[in-house]
Amino acid sequence: MTCLRTTMVGAAAALAGMGLAAFCFGADGPASRPRATTTTAPALAATTQATTAPLPPLPPNPKIEAAIRQLSADSWKDRQAAQELLVTFGDEAAPRLRSLAAGATDDEEVRTRAAAALRLIEENAMVGPSTVTLKLKDAKPQDVFASIARQAHTEFLTTPSNLWQNGALPAVSFDLERVNFWTAFKEICQKTGIYPQQGNNDRRMTLQQIGGGGNTFWNGPSVISGPFLIVANRIYRSNSVDLANPANVQHEFNIAFTVFSEPKLRVIQSSYYVNVDEAADEKGNSLVNSERVYGSINSGQQWMWNASARLNYPENAGKQIARFKGNMKFLLQTKAETLDVPDVMKVKNVTKTIARRRMLIKEVKQNGEQYELSMTLYRDDMPQQEWFALQNPGYTVHLLDKDGRQLTSSGWGGGSNDREMNYTWTFNRNVWNGRQEKLGEPFRLVWEIPVETRETTINFEFKDLPLP
Repeated sequence: MTCLRTTMVGAAAALAGMGLAAFCFGADGPASRPRATTTTAPALAATTQATTAPLPPLPPNPKIEAAIRQLSADSWKDRQAAQELLVTFGDEAAPRLRSLAAGATDDEEVRTRAAAALRLIEENAMVGPSTVTLKLKDAKPQDVFASIARQAHTEFLTTPSNLWQNGALPAVSFDLERVNFWTAFKEICQKTGIYPQQGNNDRRMTLQQIGGGGNTFWNGPSVISGPFLIVANRIYRSNSVDLANPANVQHEFNIAFTVFSEPKLRVIQSSYYVNVDEAADEKGNSLVNSERVYGSINSGQQWMWNASARLNYPENAGKQIARFKGNMKFLLQTKAETLDVPDVMKVKNVTKTIARRRMLIKEVKQNGEQYELSMTLYRDDMPQQEWFALQNPGYTVHLLDKDGRQLTSSGWGGGSNDREMNYTWTFNRNVWNGRQEKLGEPFRLVWEIPVETRETTINFEFKDLPLP
């Protein structure tokens, strides 16, 4: 039988229409990761270990009570500042705000502001930036990551699965109060030597101990925009001449970025290119490229992307990019339902309808060491935006063995038109989680299907970047 479970998850990106489309990603295509708070039916058994150490409840915070008292201050600015401050306490302030909004006070403005702050806290828990407080002395890394996972509405897997049993991991101390997730997470990684990795072509953020100075992808200048971290990696400029046509001179001038989203977010699609709002050197020369940039869509479904911004190199250029302002668009899943098909090797040309999405599960067939899953999705009367959200299912489709362990996705591809989409996914039973392991044969098909999405734009700015 087919099981359904509804899932509320994370935030945002924009898509324009796609008519006839064809696409294919290989084994090195975009990786992805499902979030811990998502209910997949049944839950995917991790081949790595989650940071699920229990944490004691937080003691009452007098700063929250002080901010609540300010909600009835005489000054509008003080009342507004108190409301905004309460949002930064996140889940810690939610019980008190819920009580006030429900009528624990006779002050109507306090009730109204408490309800407004609570709504923003609940929205941030799904699609907004997480705020983290860490007051820890000589703590185990496992407890530190468990604390930030709880506050950021996620969990982290580890590889190898017994990472936390490594007696050589250092004890660490932190004194951080209501800082952005990425500020805290980067510091934790640098102090513990444990860094996030993408692997096995799935959505999850996996923690791994890295020697030799750790990962380098955070080493460039970086800025935080809501739940996103943007790192400027490289500026490059080149000229080339086509010797068969010497008049054909090509100029390339780009900035390469890496963009990270908080692991709680369910990014469905993202853009490859950064839209440049402003770029100028210290002489005032504009570096904005006026040539049209065609939007390209990444299937998303991960927490790290490579992106680039095209620029124009002027005559008499200066020595640095004095100011660069850009933006990127993302489509994030905010609600999903899950397709769950057991005994999938026995399924042949079976039609299922999940959340008004009609699909044909053709078969799962073995091809040597690989297993190929073929499906067709039908548009029927589906609105345009919902149809686009299904255009790039990527690595959200899973095959599980009888023990609930997730087979490795080694690629997917297909083609679509205005009426239907045809897909083929390839899986294998070999899993690496600190050691090579071979899983059982496919038994269950699980697919988390987005039914509600939100489009968001992240804006960011860099200053004083050197020019080549």
